[in-house]
Amino acid sequence: MFGANPDRGRGSSSRRRGIGDERGNRGNGRGRGNFHGGPLGTPFRGNYQQPGRLNNQRYNNLQHGRTNYGCNDFKQDGIPYKDIEQLCADMDSMKVLSGSSDLLKFVQGKGFSNRLNNIWTEVEKQTKFLRVIVSTASSSQADMLPLTYAFLGEVLSSKLVEAIVDTISPLPYNKQMQQNSIYAELVGYTVKLLLLGFECLPSKMDIHLTKVHVVITTLNGLTTFLSAETIYDLEGLKERIQERYTAKTEENAKEIQERQQNKRKDDNHGAPPDDFRNLSLIPTTEDMDNNNFVYLRPAKIDGKYDSDEHYLDVQFRLLREDLIRPLREGIAGYQGGGAQNSDLFVYRNVSLEPPVMYQQTGELVVYANIQILKRLRMNKRLINGSLICLSSDGFKNEFLFATILDRNNILDAKIGLKFEGSLDLNFKRTYSMVESPAFFDAYRHVMTALKNKIPPNKNILTAQNFQRYLTPAHLGMDQSQFDALANTLQSDLAIIQGPPGTGKTFMGLQIANLLISNPRLWQSVTDKRPILVVCYTNHALDQFLEGISHFLHEGIVRVGGGSKNPNMQQYMIHKLRKWDDLDLKHSSFELRTEIADLQIELEVIAEDLKDLSSRFVHPNDLQPYFRNKNLPYFRSCQSLCTKVNNTETFIMSSWLTSFKLEDDVPFDVKIIQQLMKKRIPEIQAKNALLCTYYSNLEYDSQSIFENLKNGIYGTLSTSQLMEGIEHWPSMRQVNDLVRQGFDANIAAEILISSNNDMQIVYREIGLVQNFLGNRRPVAPQLPNPKEETKEQLTEIDVKADDDNNRIIVDNNFMEEINAKRKKAKKIWYDKNAIKPALEHIVNTPGMTNEEAQNITDIWQLPLQTRWRLYQRWISQSRNKLKGQLKRIEEKYSEKVKEHQALKTMVDVEVMKKAKVVGMTTTGAAKHQSTLRTLRSRIVIIEEAAEVLEAHVVASLTIACEHLILIGDHKQLRPNPAVYELAKKYNMDISLFERLVKNGFPYRMLSNQHRMCTDISRTLMPHFYDSLHDHPSVLKRESVIGVTKNLMFITHSEPEISEKDFKSHNNPFEAKYALKLAKYFLQQGYKSHQITVLCTYLDQLLSLRKASPNIIGELEKITIESVDNYQGEESDIVILSLVRSNNPEGKIGFLNIPNRVCVALSRARMGLYVICNLDFLSARSEMWKNIQKGAEEVGALDDSLTVECKMHRKQQLITRGEDFDEKCPEGGCDDPCNTRLNCGHMCPKPCHAEDMNHLETKCLKPCARTCSSEHKHRCKKRCHQECGSCIVLVEKQLPCSHTKMDQCYLKPEHVRCVEPCQKSLPCNHPCTNFCGATCTKQCAVLVKRKLPGCEHIVTMKCSDDPSTVKCKEVVLKKWPICNHTVNVYCFVDVLQYLCPKPCNAVLPGCGHLCKGRCGDCRNGRLHIRCNEKCKKILICGHECESKCSNSCPPCQKLCQTACAHSQCGKLSAFGENPKKVRQKAGKKCDKSPTGNRLCGDPCPPCVEKCLNRCPHRICDNNCNDPCNVVPCNEPCNKVLSCSPKKHQLVAYEEEKDDADSSSSAEEDEDDEHYCIGVCGEECLEICKICDSEKYEEIQEVFFGTEEEEDAKYIQLKDCGHIFEVSGLDQWVKSKLPNNDSNTIEIVEILCPRCKTPIRRSKRYISLLNQRSVDIEQIKLQIRGLTVAEKKDEQKKFSEELNIIIPEVLLVKQLLELRGHALGQLKPLVGQELPATTTEQSSLHYCDAIKNGFQITDFSKYLSKEIINLIFRIDVKETSETIIQQLSNEVSRYGFLCNVFVYMNQLYKAKNDLDHENANALYKILGSSFGSIEFKGDHETKIWEDFKAIVEAHPAEGFGISEKERIEIVKALDGAVTKWYKCPNGHMYGIGECGQAMVKTKCPECGTVIGGQNHQLQAGNSDATAQMRQGLAPLHIPDPFVVREGPEW
Repeated sequence: MFGANPDRGRGSSSRRRGIGDERGNRGNGRGRGNFHGGPLGTPFRGNYQQPGRLNNQRYNNLQHGRTNYGCNDFKQDGIPYKDIEQLCADMDSMKVLSGSSDLLKFVQGKGFSNRLNNIWTEVEKQTKFLRVIVSTASSSQADMLPLTYAFLGEVLSSKLVEAIVDTISPLPYNKQMQQNSIYAELVGYTVKLLLLGFECLPSKMDIHLTKVHVVITTLNGLTTFLSAETIYDLEGLKERIQERYTAKTEENAKEIQERQQNKRKDDNHGAPPDDFRNLSLIPTTEDMDNNNFVYLRPAKIDGKYDSDEHYLDVQFRLLREDLIRPLREGIAGYQGGGAQNSDLFVYRNVSLEPPVMYQQTGELVVYANIQILKRLRMNKRLINGSLICLSSDGFKNEFLFATILDRNNILDAKIGLKFEGSLDLNFKRTYSMVESPAFFDAYRHVMTALKNKIPPNKNILTAQNFQRYLTPAHLGMDQSQFDALANTLQSDLAIIQGPPGTGKTFMGLQIANLLISNPRLWQSVTDKRPILVVCYTNHALDQFLEGISHFLHEGIVRVGGGSKNPNMQQYMIHKLRKWDDLDLKHSSFELRTEIADLQIELEVIAEDLKDLSSRFVHPNDLQPYFRNKNLPYFRSCQSLCTKVNNTETFIMSSWLTSFKLEDDVPFDVKIIQQLMKKRIPEIQAKNALLCTYYSNLEYDSQSIFENLKNGIYGTLSTSQLMEGIEHWPSMRQVNDLVRQGFDANIAAEILISSNNDMQIVYREIGLVQNFLGNRRPVAPQLPNPKEETKEQLTEIDVKADDDNNRIIVDNNFMEEINAKRKKAKKIWYDKNAIKPALEHIVNTPGMTNEEAQNITDIWQLPLQTRWRLYQRWISQSRNKLKGQLKRIEEKYSEKVKEHQALKTMVDVEVMKKAKVVGMTTTGAAKHQSTLRTLRSRIVIIEEAAEVLEAHVVASLTIACEHLILIGDHKQLRPNPAVYELAKKYNMDISLFERLVKNGFPYRMLSNQHRMCTDISRTLMPHFYDSLHDHPSVLKRESVIGVTKNLMFITHSEPEISEKDFKSHNNPFEAKYALKLAKYFLQQGYKSHQITVLCTYLDQLLSLRKASPNIIGELEKITIESVDNYQGEESDIVILSLVRSNNPEGKIGFLNIPNRVCVALSRARMGLYVICNLDFLSARSEMWKNIQKGAEEVGALDDSLTVECKMHRKQQLITRGEDFDEKCPEGGCDDPCNTRLNCGHMCPKPCHAEDMNHLETKCLKPCARTCSSEHKHRCKKRCHQECGSCIVLVEKQLPCSHTKMDQCYLKPEHVRCVEPCQKSLPCNHPCTNFCGATCTKQCAVLVKRKLPGCEHIVTMKCSDDPSTVKCKEVVLKKWPICNHTVNVYCFVDVLQYLCPKPCNAVLPGCGHLCKGRCGDCRNGRLHIRCNEKCKKILICGHECESKCSNSCPPCQKLCQTACAHSQCGKLSAFGENPKKVRQKAGKKCDKSPTGNRLCGDPCPPCVEKCLNRCPHRICDNNCNDPCNVVPCNEPCNKVLSCSPKKHQLVAYEEEKDDADSSSSAEEDEDDEHYCIGVCGEECLEICKICDSEKYEEIQEVFFGTEEEEDAKYIQLKDCGHIFEVSGLDQWVKSKLPNNDSNTIEIVEILCPRCKTPIRRSKRYISLLNQRSVDIEQIKLQIRGLTVAEKKDEQKKFSEELNIIIPEVLLVKQLLELRGHALGQLKPLVGQELPATTTEQSSLHYCDAIKNGFQITDFSKYLSKEIINLIFRIDVKETSETIIQQLSNEVSRYGFLCNVFVYMNQLYKAKNDLDHENANALYKILGSSFGSIEFKGDHETKIWEDFKAIVEAHPAEGFGISEKERIEIVKALDGAVTKWYKCPNGHMYGIGECGQAMVKTKCPECGTVIGGQNHQLQAGNSDATAQMRQGLAPLHIPDPFVVREGPEW
């Protein structure tokens, strides 16, 4: 791109200053300018310069190892075919890959070469041989290319091409050859070989041009015969041969043309050929032609221009050429030799996405997907504003230019492009892309400014008299600075040259301060204008404006968005913008709203275009194009947008995929193919498909095959299709289209729609192939449905612009527009139907208008023709949208410009009121209208010597009266992109330098204030003749730790070139520089005092990457490039020059004095240059002089001398590692040995940090001792506080005892641990320590007699005998159960349950009860049995639950299986897994099927029963009992061991053909027949071949084994073999007797091993019946669920409510079991008062209570109910426990009645007599006994209790609660209300329920009832009492409460 010499200086003009490379790249951020004028005020002119670009090389392909192949030498006729065949097989299996080195190894040898001239005549062999050749020649491995070219040359020089051409020549007229696919393959490889020849070795193809013509002519008319790939290659071959034919003619013409053009290129004299203002700012296709004439004239250095036009023309054309030439030459290099021959980085395989709206600007952006390494993505590549060129043909004819609009997704390899022209892009193609090295955005604005430039006036601003009042001392200046100031104020054009350190920025600020402070000298009272400050970079501008802000706090405006200085934010234009004018504000709002609406329209159109680009569009979007009444097919299109059967699918979906909308019989190709694989003829399969469809049978291949086999369809023709499907195509035709890439069913629809006319089909295919040509097919992709978004539009607030210098064109408010979006459409197509056809639909060309006009019915069109019509509608829609898009874009652009103009007006008003306005040079060029409005009189340009002249001119207006240029042309110069333009056309000469060289008056600052004298006096004379040191630098301190302030450390380590960055790095220098920086930090310097500079980008990246590992993450030193450090300074600078011993011998821009000057002048105190100075001086006179100067002052060596501050020891540092070895802590390698304050020596090596050891902590053991007499040594570290001495010493205590304790403790603070010598009051000694308080509780054990039992026990002395529990074992008797048990004496038989072991045999399981008598309630309610159940379940498995539980469903995996399927995943008896059964009739059942347990229901098998043989067939399903008896005929199958194996004789043949049977009998002796029975699987035992095994099974078991006709059967479940008739009798004997009334489920077991028989065809009927019965039992076993059991528990609680009075129970009793007693206690007391002293004492009743330890009725009943409820456990409840609980509930009800009866006796003071008391005592004793409360025992107790009540009635106790309920239930319809007589007897009244008559109580005779609805006195309403608890009752078993006998 830069010409022949890439090391020559190049320039960068508009990027932020980056790192230069050998082409002079600086990557700067803004354009620089150079004024160039005549000696006496010639009008100012300009010239512009362009940035260089870093280049990258393509990556080499990776080489992969492959299987080694070789080729030995063979005889003269060549390599054998078997080797070729084997190699092709290896390529098919991917063992060998096309283009691999293995193939090249294979073809090396004489045998292969011989075969090239002696090729086989067979076409198959020729094809495979040619395949090997093409695959070998396709290698692209770089290191193998010479071998590849040699091999290809040998092939092309042989007779191979001639032989192959002769083979394929007859193709056009030989139909048999055309039908043979092998010829298509041969043709394909032939074309590929010829194409490879033209591409790789075109000169070798000259001898084959005639043969190539023959091949092309032969294949031209055979498009249907050729594959799509071959057609594509053939088109390429045509192009190559045409190119070759004209190559020599073109070469000759090119030579002549080049001579003419070269002559014209040099003819740049005379008038310009055209007006430069008419030249395009954007490069054109013609600009990319390297042969085009470019008119250029060099910029003038001496003298003046002829005219203003001459000046502007020269500057514009040079600037434009500087922009275009790098791109042109880079593309030319790429065309000539690929990416490796171009300076440009070529992005390959770039794909474009359809345009979308860019929210930042409201413009349409096209996103490009690129391929680039992540490391390169942030390397200042592809930045916003860069110019991009794309091409889809390798930059031959197509050139598309765009600028980068969005790079926010660069890390995701995606950038947004704004194309500088039409949006008519092809989004299906892939492009190559390059980026212009020149930053286009800066060029664009400067060139635009030059087109409209008017030179400034020459008005002179003077201030002649200021010297009378000011002196240098007043301003703090030296004399040279003061002179420059005076010259500036007295000249209209002031030039100040400031060498390094002389104070250029200081001067600029002083000038600005003076002008701002004295506005009367230059400012008009009525026309005030701001000073314009222009800088090259954003950084320099921020720095200058920040300096101004120190003396000017208001009135500064910073224009542009590139500021990163937080102090500048308050001065940014967007922060200061004010919409004070209400009219402007209103107009702005209206415009923003209108722009927002246009944006919405653009976005909608862009979305539509994006949809249309997919070539698959919603029917609603196409309606205008097929519902036009003028169309001839209008009527047939009316239903396309109709939905099918109330679904979301449109009829158009069916129109695109099937010939008929509703085809009666679906043509399922896959089913037909599957049937044909099963040897069903094609026509018969199609007829079967028709029958299946109309019979509504299962529509799958297996079912149809079974139906055919079983004759379900009858006899179907195999030669003629049935009516209705005659139009179905043949499978051969379908397969032909499948090979063309169509789906099988789509192929069938295509054929049906085309009436099976293959000519029509292939014609359509040819149209598609011609349409695609060389283009990439559209990738089929179904659109994703999008969520609908709400439409809203809110008011817009204008926000700040973040882009560089975008104040006027700021339309960033687009981010805040909530744009209305198009509602997403729902899916309109049938996915399953569209998906296989989509690839063909989207790649079909659109129909022409002529064809469309001839259509009358779209439903009669073939499918492929429909697709073309569909694409026509899409094309029409796309064309219309493009027109709309163009119109809206134009309007949008117009409105944006209007809004920008409004903003300009607002911003300009702000800037007019300012005193200083700051811009970059690019910003100034960009905002020309603003500058013309501001009309600044004074313009200050800082670093003017770096700015291109065109940039300076672009910054000026005609109003400029005073221009101040500050800079230094001996430092950085302008940096054009093109080296030739810099040197030959003087573009690198700035206006600043041109004026100086023309003798224009300027002032140079001669006193430098920066560098120490060692640096300035040694280096600066090489650049400046009269630069002096200011006195301030003479007092500079020397750098600590080294002996020299200036040092060149030279070395010979080579550099490393980085191809991707086009840059260089030097690891040796990088490491040395960072180690040296760390060393200076160790000397005490701060990180801001140290700077590491380098000259190349790759070195910069290496330094920054290594810095954290060497210096540390906490220290942030400055690491920067030289170019980016212009204008900066640092105390210590370490400079890495990088270039060293490269093969090319280049030193790049280190040969440019300006840059070297900058690099060597940044340091204040010390400069350390790491370089190969010998290498540099050998290639540059400048470096030779520098080397000489350094040697003279002793500043040159191959090492750096460091000096220890402590020991003054000097050491030489030759390499970076030396710092770690010789001065690891910044000192030297000697030990420090300084005596610390503690007396120890410092253990570190010599260290620079903390030399006075003020912060050093001594880590040695402490030498101090404690203050005690013992003088113990401290055990801590020396720097730690000693603290208290904790060494144990003997202490003499006040109590006269001694104790070992810590040294620091005083004796009186030490606690004595000797035993106490005092005695307690009990005279026992105290057990505490001497130093503790005496114990109060004596723990001495003593023996005492307990009160009451008089037993002697051992207890603590302090214990109270009355509280001690006596644990003497005594014999006690429990009164209720009468058991006597040895227990502790303290056990109260009235309070404790009887502890005697129950040991009763539990009912149901037979296990012994593990409980105790009291726990088991005297045997009435046993505790749960926790033994293993071990019952054999119905399934045969052992129950693993607890015995107390009901046997749950079996939890083992189900092993039920039949021949068709299995119930679960676990196969029975290790067989191969079968299909898992699904539940019948529940297709949507989602329950798991693979892990069914044995207790789960087994779904029945619904397949056909397999119990069939030639003698009988069962018609039932597999799960049903068979309707045929087992077959007893012998099996007539012949075993495999038979010498003459015959086919099985069919049943019909045996029956009808007696001769067959007789012949079979005649051959019986020769055949080995199965010994089994018909219908069962054959046994693999032959009685002839396996005689020993046969004798084993003849062993007598049933007695029938020795019979002659004995037949055997083998059980599948266990494998045992039995004689059939004997096993039948045995099975029959196990069946239940039919006369029995019981139904018994019998399990059939193997007679030998007792294994259950589950799989047997013979006994399948019995097994199926057993399965049905077992499923019924499983259902019963599964029983209630957990939820159901909880419900039963709740109902049980309700039952208790019925048994006892309401006050004895609470509804929440189950939930509050733990608090049940507390809940019941207050409630029960109301009805059953506690037996207290207030209650009457009844002798016999009291005796009964005392006899059963009942102190209180309510407490006893509460305790009983709580015990009952706690015994209920839903999780563990067996039938036995349920029964016992039920009995206890009934007993509890009985006790409630007894206690209520006795309570009534207490109330009435009616004691029992002796006889009834004895009877009641016996009754209670029976209820408390061991007999369960049930049956006769229960009845007897109730009857005895009834007799007692009748004999001794109690007032108010007439009926029990149960009887009350039964009475109410019985009379519920007759009695309306219930009443109670004065004595508490109940009676009822019917009808209205009110008292109407009086009568007497039948119980006591008192008056009851009343008259006239008035109740008799003393009677009361008892309805509530009688109906209590009569809610509907649901009391299921086993909780039914049995009632006592009627009273």
